[in-house]
Amino acid sequence: MTYTSAFRSIENARKAVFREIKYIREKLDQKSIDFLFFKKHKYTLEELLDSPHHKKIDSITNKLGSDIQNWHDRGTLLDDERDFYYRVRDEIDEELHNVNLEILQRKPEFLDRIEIALNEFVKLVMKNLPIFQAFSFTGLIKGILDAVKKLPGSKD
Repeated sequence: MTYTSAFRSIENARKAVFREIKYIREKLDQKSIDFLFFKKHKYTLEELLDSPHHKKIDSITNKLGSDIQNWHDRGTLLDDERDFYYRVRDEIDEELHNVNLEILQRKPEFLDRIEIALNEFVKLVMKNLPIFQAFSFTGLIKGILDAVKKLPGSKD
């Protein structure tokens, strides 16, 4: 098997993706002390799942996928290269699935649990207060215009 530019491109993309996954895993358990001796995770689940590392992985794999498609369409993608691409593709898929599962299954720290509970409470309260949800800028403008119309000397 000859080590072609396609093999190098696929391998370089694989290394870059796994480097970004490593960065995600490093952030997964980083903690900060927020109150007295209580700890919380430095990065929220949302921040981890929508991290710049995920965006970079998307960019790398998008470029690789485009290259592979172009080589295939031109008929220059060898069977060995295609097979190698599929192995790397499956490897990346499995590792991304694993790291995302680790993020979702991460055990919250004490302050994380309090923050989650408070956020859920605020959502519940806001659901019970439809007047605040119904408030809009256009409603405010309409109210001001109606008040101006009622001023002495205003014409209808």
